[in-house]
Amino acid sequence: MQAFWFLIDTIASLLVGALLMRTYMNWLGLRGRDPLSQFVFALTNWCVLPLRKLVPARGRWDLSTLLAAFLVSFVAALLFNLMLGRDLVAVLASSALMALLWMIKYGLYALMFILLASALLSWVNPHAPMAPVLDTLSRPILDPIRKVVPLLGGVDLSPLIAILVIQFLMMLGQNLFNGALF
Repeated sequence: MQAFWFLIDTIASLLVGALLMRTYMNWLGLRGRDPLSQFVFALTNWCVLPLRKLVPARGRWDLSTLLAAFLVSFVAALLFNLMLGRDLVAVLASSALMALLWMIKYGLYALMFILLASALLSWVNPHAPMAPVLDTLSRPILDPIRKVVPLLGGVDLSPLIAILVIQFLMMLGQNLFNGALF
């Protein structure tokens, strides 16, 4: 049963992370001309495009992509609760709450991926084809930190601080999640 759940959780987290990254890219105005955007859009088109007919975008918010992320999280949470043998009525309510919390968790993981990849590329190969898009994705998160924390010996510590804050939020969320559902 653990191996089955591992497979479901891995697929769901990757797909929801990609959907949330797509939402973030749309919000920033990135339209798929770089390798990362092309990958994310190709990976998520199958579930986003049909929902676009039902749920249109509102300004910079891609609601159909957010709905797709919620639905994937909901199905994963539903399977998790059913695997635990819970009552079907209780499963539906708790699965909706779990789906929202898991979306936040997967979104935070996606942000950590962006920050780590951007930091690594800036050190190893700042002229890589994906460096500009990763910089664009990480800038709204890092710029407020950069205003407060100066460079130390020419080293930018803002990615490290952002990752520590994200880790703190994930631990806090996990404690709230465990307290609310178990």
